[in-house]
Amino acid sequence: MLHLATLGGLILESDGGPLAGAALRPRPLALLALVACAGLRGITRDKVMAYLWPDSDVGHARNCLKQTLFALRHDLHCDPFLHSAAMLWLDPQTIGVDCRAFLQAVEQRAFRTAVELYRGPFLDGFHLGRHAEFEQWLESERARLAHRYELALQTLASSAEAAGDHAAAVEWWQRLADHDPLSSWNALGLMKALVAAGNRAGALRHAERHKRLLREELNAEPDTGERVFVKQLLERMT
Repeated sequence: MLHLATLGGLILESDGGPLAGAALRPRPLALLALVACAGLRGITRDKVMAYLWPDSDVGHARNCLKQTLFALRHDLHCDPFLHSAAMLWLDPQTIGVDCRAFLQAVEQRAFRTAVELYRGPFLDGFHLGRHAEFEQWLESERARLAHRYELALQTLASSAEAAGDHAAAVEWWQRLADHDPLSSWNALGLMKALVAAGNRAGALRHAERHKRLLREELNAEPDTGERVFVKQLLERMT
């Protein structure tokens, strides 16, 4: 079985041991990521060629795709794709993909599983050079998956608060703050969770860190809701 890790980087691994050849090269890996994200609907060969060989004519791009598919089959000793004349899919019996498992967990409301599968931004640190179409697709997918991750954490935080589990609420809000440290919404949520858990000093320390980060990164101040909460908290502590 093959495993394509896309969250936090882009790595292809095998149960049978180390991989070599095409499995380690950027363009074949990008091809696998493109097809993986298409899911059950698949992706057209024309679209793949436009993303990966944007400066080539149709004949040359088609030949490049054919060679890349052949190289992957040869080096992996199996075919990770399902094919039609115009479409490509990944074969789920041959290759598992973490972003697919993540999205399935979100759809099934298995939010704890989902957040554990999300090990970092989609294709973090991966670049394909001067491929504007691919980079635009990458940014769109990265934002889509990050948004799902944020929603999963928000749901877990809200559920913990409703259950009166303050320690768990702090954990989920802390993950949200780590995910988007510039967000005033996340900062305020974490501060409220810390106060509910009896850690007012920790809430004020986070408020100060967040204010400093906003000034350094954006030359901005915390939003009104955050400032009012900090002011009220300070008043209660005097």
